[in-house]
Amino acid sequence: MEDHFKYDVRKYDSLECEINTLTNQIKPLNNKLKDLKKTKSELQNSICEFMETNDIGECKLQTGSLQFKESKNVAPLSKSVIKDNIYNFFRQYNNKSEFNDATLDEKSQMLFSFVYENRNYLTKNTLKRIN
Repeated sequence: MEDHFKYDVRKYDSLECEINTLTNQIKPLNNKLKDLKKTKSELQNSICEFMETNDIGECKLQTGSLQFKESKNVAPLSKSVIKDNIYNFFRQYNNKSEFNDATLDEKSQMLFSFVYENRNYLTKNTLKRIN
């Protein structure tokens, strides 16, 4: 039993040393990769801005092309956005007869529609490489 424990401890120590060695070897590559991704992102923003401003949809490369894409997505609903929309709804509809005369189901549908339709949108510009 004691021999098995000693073996496990030596094996654990060996694995930990190997992991540390590999981590130290990988660290410079991870740092380089992080820098490259940051530079790529900055260039992508700059290129997208230029392509959008000059109405360029595609840029030819030696091998393939870069395609400019603009996507519009609905921003996620957060607690603060929901709260703000509910507040704005009641500020806008509180004393209106169409709200006061509505049934409970109609009021809830009006509130739901208001919150749903007054969501924010996020526009994201990206480059897609096409071979």
